[in-house]
Amino acid sequence: MNQILALIDPDTSYTERFSRYLSHRPELPYTVYTFQDFDSLHRFSDRNSIDLLLNGDEQRPEQASLIHARDTVLLSSDPTPKSQGSTRCIYKYQSGDSLLKEIFANYDSTTIKNSRRNTSAAAKLYLVFSPIGRCGKTGFSLGLSQELAKSRRILYISFEESAEFMPESIQDKATLSELLYLFKEHRLDRKTIEDALIQHNPGGFSLLQPVRMPDDLSVLNDQELSQFVEMLRNLSGMDAIILDTDSIPSRYFSIFTEADRIFMPVSAAVQSKGKLPRFEAMLQNTPRFRNVSDKLIKLLVPDTPLPEVLSSQRMQKFTAAVAANYLIS
Repeated sequence: MNQILALIDPDTSYTERFSRYLSHRPELPYTVYTFQDFDSLHRFSDRNSIDLLLNGDEQRPEQASLIHARDTVLLSSDPTPKSQGSTRCIYKYQSGDSLLKEIFANYDSTTIKNSRRNTSAAAKLYLVFSPIGRCGKTGFSLGLSQELAKSRRILYISFEESAEFMPESIQDKATLSELLYLFKEHRLDRKTIEDALIQHNPGGFSLLQPVRMPDDLSVLNDQELSQFVEMLRNLSGMDAIILDTDSIPSRYFSIFTEADRIFMPVSAAVQSKGKLPRFEAMLQNTPRFRNVSDKLIKLLVPDTPLPEVLSSQRMQKFTAAVAANYLIS
């Protein structure tokens, strides 16, 4: 399981840049959560154990002492900062590599390596995305969830703005809308996630109820959405998450780099024109997506009516072959 790094700084642009930079350093075993005020940080720390706190709020250093964290580092705007008591203090406006070198100066390589081993407890993330519509994306996501649930604990999540497949609403279960809101307010925790899970069938995959309103998906930007998914990976108790997305690439820019596999259903009728070539060109021409193509798998999904997906022998054979070829070693 990833360790938690919390960064508090009233400068939103600074926290966004830092979070974006650290997302490109997968060798570091941290999930980053950013805050602009101590009230939000206090609520978060009451429900989560913070391993490393970076305090960029120089005006209220005493507030950081009230946060339960294994280690705290003060980020200073002074180029020649002085440590305050037992709290280390480093200059915040330096290159990303130099900043990380100072932050982790007291951490030896063995500590980092041992921490990285703990990340195996996080659920695998299998993203099902396509820039085109009506290509069998949801049917495949459900079929793959059913196939993998034969031997693993699987969570199916739909980020479609109008989820086509869902059991009747369960009044006492939180929906994806509530979880997104709680995450935004730094009040989402393990128990809330576990209580929201719904078992599709005895021994089958689990799922979350979809958003109540389409606009609820827009409450988080792409980086926050990636952090939200990372929290589900760490706290849901699942072996893998199947994320069924909509067709808006910008919503998943940060998730593309974090997914273990990206399955992209396509349609032969539109494979050589329109949105698909533009999407592939975007991946090839954007440095941050340099490694995304290596884990992207195009699929021609069998045409199966959604109500019949979970009982279709054709879909079952197809998803079993996909799992055997790409997921089960």
